[in-house]
Amino acid sequence: MIKRFICDCGNKDPKKAYAYDGCLGYEAIVCTCCGRYYDFDEQGKFRKNQPDDWSKQFVKIPAATETNA
Repeated sequence: MIKRFICDCGNKDPKKAYAYDGCLGYEAIVCTCCGRYYDFDEQGKFRKNQPDDWSKQFVKIPAATETNA
């Protein structure tokens, strides 16, 4: 369960974020408002990722939707 969330788009509601727990240990938190996602790289460095087809599909945002990045 996500207890605290702040996205670059302004979303601060943890209920509007989904946790992705994928295979091989990959995990991310995806904003349902804009599709941005947050994860860690191979060295453990925190990353902020722009919305892409994968993240938009995961939270059911149409892929053609443009966001104010």
